[in-house]
Amino acid sequence: MKDFVCSLLFASVAPLATNAAIVLFEDFEDSAVAYSLSDAEASDGLNDYWGRVDSDGISISAANSFGTPPSGTSFFAAEDIGKDPGITGTGYVTFENVAIAGLADLSIGAYFASSYESGYFWSDGDLVTVQYQIDGGGYTDLFQITHNGSGRAAVDSNFDGLGEGTTIGQFQPFSWAIEGTGSLLDLRIGAASLGGAVSIAFDDVSVSGTAIPEPKTYALVLGSLAAFGLAFRRRQA
Repeated sequence: MKDFVCSLLFASVAPLATNAAIVLFEDFEDSAVAYSLSDAEASDGLNDYWGRVDSDGISISAANSFGTPPSGTSFFAAEDIGKDPGITGTGYVTFENVAIAGLADLSIGAYFASSYESGYFWSDGDLVTVQYQIDGGGYTDLFQITHNGSGRAAVDSNFDGLGEGTTIGQFQPFSWAIEGTGSLLDLRIGAASLGGAVSIAFDDVSVSGTAIPEPKTYALVLGSLAAFGLAFRRRQA
């Protein structure tokens, strides 16, 4: 009988366990996109480009060796964006109004890559950023890539303009836990300058969290347990 009671208790409490939920996943594999662009896609077909690299998107030089995309064959990439499409300042890929209501332990993830060509170097002004905001509360810096002092792209973990962290080569995953929760999240990836043959690519952008059971669920389960406990004690009497 005790085993039966334990099994019943486990079955009753199990619905209260939190469940992982992916509320945004963009792999750039088709034109049904979940984002908006600050500047229209453009490419010279070689080394000046901004957009989704795909057979029905933009084309780039085969010399851009970003490695194998994490899923499929498509990704978003940018190089020498001051020429094509003529971006002045920062160009943004923005994912707006991602529904996060009822979620905790929020996390953002993406893969990044940079194609290194001998004789071309990342320098001051070349910058890639990841930022987010919740319920329009203002964007917070989450991640930054800039030069490492030796011409390569690297993670700038303290946002001081010098990449002292992981060197960015072929596609590699990054993820970040973010604080707070709310109803809607906006996420944007920005690119500035990227002059000459300096390039960046990203793929599999995601937002996830854990679902929080509603209070009425707790009340229902606890009420059922109380009723069962009372009936069990009467039976034992």
